[in-house]
Amino acid sequence: MTLSIPPLFTAIFLVYAALGSAQAQAQALPESRIAILNYQLIQKNSTAMVDIKTQIETRRKTYQEEISQQEKDLHADDQELVRQRTVLSAEAFALKRREFEAKVAQVQRQVQDRKRKLDRAFEYGMNQVQLVINEIILELSQEKNFNLVLSRQQIIFVDDNLNISQDIIRILNERLPLVQVP
Repeated sequence: MTLSIPPLFTAIFLVYAALGSAQAQAQALPESRIAILNYQLIQKNSTAMVDIKTQIETRRKTYQEEISQQEKDLHADDQELVRQRTVLSAEAFALKRREFEAKVAQVQRQVQDRKRKLDRAFEYGMNQVQLVINEIILELSQEKNFNLVLSRQQIIFVDDNLNISQDIIRILNERLPLVQVP
């Protein structure tokens, strides 16, 4: 005699078995201890980041003043070249024009070089700050048993009690008040 199990009972058995297995797996996972940090707030309020931005802005202004003076000089050279066009021979004018274009190209290269230097200096400063932030996050995670730290920018809603940004800013300001950018 064969025992026949209706398909409905088989489906119910499989669902219960799957739920029991999922529940057992869920119980095996550690309790989540989550912390949130706001990088924008940290960048805005840490003394090192403010100082880095100030240093970069000061250099940018200095570079801009130098470039502005060179542009004025180029404009004056161009005006002089236009004035001399009628008194110079075609060959002499062509030579002066090439010299002028070489000056323009040299100033353009200088502008690009300075932009690269500013970008590298800012990146260096940011990397120095990020290294210390990572150390602080690790230490706070160990101290407060966090097993997940998320960026505030990735989250729609969060209870402010989970936010460790102010702790990070306080410790960061103590450990790294300034970063000298190259």
